[in-house]
Amino acid sequence: MDSEYGFIGEVKREADGVPYLHTHAITNIAWNTETSKFYDDNVDAGLKFYNLNSLFGSVITTSKPVISNDCPTDPRGCGIPEGHPPLTKFLGIPFFEQGGENMNGMVGIANKRAGYSQADIDFLEPFTVTCSNLIQAYTAMRENKVLINQLEEKVTARTWELENANKQIMQASKKQLEFFACMSHEIRTPLNGILGLSSLLQDNIVSPSEANSLNMIVKSGELLLGVVNDVLDYAKLETGNLNVEIHQISLQETLDAVLHPIAIQALKKQIKLCTYYDVNVPEKFLSDSRRIQQIMYNLLGNAIKFSYDGGIVELTVSVCTNDDTGSLRNLANNNSQEAHENENGQAEKEDVSRCPFHRPEKVAVSNAESVETRQLKFMVKDYGKGIARSDLAQIFQPFQQASGTTRQTYEGTGLGLSITSKLVKGLGGTITVDSQLGEFSEFTLKVPLLDDTPVDLDKIAKQMKDSHILFVSNDGDENFDVDIIQRFGVKFLKFESCEALDVFIGITGNIDKSQTYLCLIQEDLYRSDTYQRLSKIASSHLLSFGPKYSITEGSGHFCSLSRMLPSVLMKRLVSLSKSSGGSIPKTRTKFERTEDKIDYAQIQTLIVEDNAINQKVLKRMLLRLGVKHIDIADNGKIALKRSCENNYDIIFMDMQMPVMGGIEATRLIRDRQSGSHSPTIVFVTANVGEMFEDTAKSAGADTFISKPFKISEIELTLETLVTKLAYS
Repeated sequence: MDSEYGFIGEVKREADGVPYLHTHAITNIAWNTETSKFYDDNVDAGLKFYNLNSLFGSVITTSKPVISNDCPTDPRGCGIPEGHPPLTKFLGIPFFEQGGENMNGMVGIANKRAGYSQADIDFLEPFTVTCSNLIQAYTAMRENKVLINQLEEKVTARTWELENANKQIMQASKKQLEFFACMSHEIRTPLNGILGLSSLLQDNIVSPSEANSLNMIVKSGELLLGVVNDVLDYAKLETGNLNVEIHQISLQETLDAVLHPIAIQALKKQIKLCTYYDVNVPEKFLSDSRRIQQIMYNLLGNAIKFSYDGGIVELTVSVCTNDDTGSLRNLANNNSQEAHENENGQAEKEDVSRCPFHRPEKVAVSNAESVETRQLKFMVKDYGKGIARSDLAQIFQPFQQASGTTRQTYEGTGLGLSITSKLVKGLGGTITVDSQLGEFSEFTLKVPLLDDTPVDLDKIAKQMKDSHILFVSNDGDENFDVDIIQRFGVKFLKFESCEALDVFIGITGNIDKSQTYLCLIQEDLYRSDTYQRLSKIASSHLLSFGPKYSITEGSGHFCSLSRMLPSVLMKRLVSLSKSSGGSIPKTRTKFERTEDKIDYAQIQTLIVEDNAINQKVLKRMLLRLGVKHIDIADNGKIALKRSCENNYDIIFMDMQMPVMGGIEATRLIRDRQSGSHSPTIVFVTANVGEMFEDTAKSAGADTFISKPFKISEIELTLETLVTKLAYS
């Protein structure tokens, strides 16, 4: 709005009932060293203003908007201190508690060159509503925190006289968890409006002042979201309500779900995310995919957070061995979240070579009752600030960060690693850290490999004995080590371009008609005439790789070879080598992939959401991504009717709505769908938790996005949908 200054403040009252203003966000209006120091010392806690004989005081005392386009002569003003930057125009807008007349805060902006009018008040109405909801939720949390602290003190004082203390504590813990879950929902809903609209506005910023103000809003909102997530997770762990479900998982799918959002974070800081997977890492084994994802997201997220811009973060996955009492087997058999620990806490001695494909030697077993256990080892390393040796002992404790300097520089609750260590324990694993201040930090996670099928290199070599791999790449996927393929004993040739491959094909005797040729080609190097020439001579299959999905023919496409488990890649190649040659071109659907972007224009979309602000946020994001066909339903009943009338490709579904909620609507939509058409249903909700996700999946949900969401999450969902439709 081209304003120079602004603030968001909460109206509070002193003991005698006199109101005053306490800011939650305010631009820096300091004009000398003294006022700059005062601002720096107090801005985090909020500045307090008591003078009601002022323009903002008029807003508080009248509970009405104040427009002043000539502040120096306005009788409602009180003037400004000597040296204060000029204040020429002012707009103050009060906001009120939901459903009431009690004013709980205001927004003030100043010095818009064109002056202010009622149109500005109308434009800011959605923003002031979300501010009111957020402050109301924050106030409720603050009051409840006092009540919880009082309750805990009373329980502690009377513990000695309570015979059933454990039962009462568990009941109190359950209520506490319900409270945190409720507050999480209440905060996430308005926060979605704030972060969503702010992120959209950032693309249309015209002045540095606006950029600074919006950046503060987004940063504060993201920090609040992180606090909500950490506190909720920690509360679940402390009360024993976070379950570990052991079942067969796909490690490839588990890692893919983590690496995509982490790669987006890394890109923002120009950080190179390198992945190294040992050839012996199996695709499937018994564990909890959700918990491994949560652990890896915390570790990789911290590595990105504490790395310098332009740095490197490495993820290495390998197989190692260790002695264990056998309790890990019981973990799987009993589907239990309990796991025995090694009481001495000492990690086994093994070669910790930095080579990502090192295969550790067998560890000697000293205890006659112990057995050798294969383990999956994850190593996350960054070359950022590092951790002092004196801080390593407390790094996994709750509410702890490495140092006071770290707390001042990097915002957060200090719960992330504490949560991670508890999750690792629940999986029956171990986690250790090694670091050198100013050089690197390396976290090593080990989880048991239960009921996995070891990778058989000799078997794969025999299955591929009549096949050749023709690999065309100019190192576009620079983290992929071609030696991995050779370790499987497969016949392999590499070319820098399709032109070089074309020359090779043209030399008599190079192509054996009795062999099968698997062409693994970097997408921006692909030439159809080269592959067609090969396919006329011998049985062949085309596999492309690259981030653009620009090749629509062939037997398959990989986004990145370096992020594929070697065992998964070879399994795919073995499957192709056994099938008949010749790639069947894929027919494009209405969802076209161009070289630079994906066209979402033809996607038929339905938004099911009762909150008007959240409707606008999601619709604007979809429009910005290029979606043109968007319908909106205020509740599940309307959504059910419209889904019967239209063949939607994707439905974004809220959970809690009047008339009919999202769970019931999803179940009915799935029951009534006919033919082969089945829309993708994505729950976009402030409800978080495994119990909710299980209920939604049983009703027919495909995936979930938690509020507040980012446009990148919506884009990833659309990309996944288009990939499924275009290549199915």
